[in-house]
Amino acid sequence: MGGRNKLVIAALAAALGGGCGTVDNVRRPVYPLPNSPSTHVCRVYGGVRGDFGMMTEYPWRETPSLIDYVVLPLMAAVDLGLSAAGDTVTLPYTVGVEVWRAFNPDPPPRESLQSPVTVAEPTPPTGQVVRP
Repeated sequence: MGGRNKLVIAALAAALGGGCGTVDNVRRPVYPLPNSPSTHVCRVYGGVRGDFGMMTEYPWRETPSLIDYVVLPLMAAVDLGLSAAGDTVTLPYTVGVEVWRAFNPDPPPRESLQSPVTVAEPTPPTGQVVRP
């Protein structure tokens, strides 16, 4: 396989994996979990924030290979750009979540989310006899 083919495959892999910070951000809960108050929640431009945080927390001093110094920043730059685009597209949703959380700082009670829903039995139209 030639060098150009490897480069194309690496670029496609980076593009397909790009924007995953945005997907992770939108899938996060609106409120922190009750048993884990440090849970990450959905935030405005949370994908970009997450990607930047991962790059700043990466253990660069423990990186054994020189290729990590080339490939990881390149993939991070591509992902950061795609996350910025994805976060811009999801901005109406994330702004709505932030506004909701600002006006409703306390999450709804857990039992209200798990209350059973009762469905009424359908009644036959008048004039018809129901046979078992």
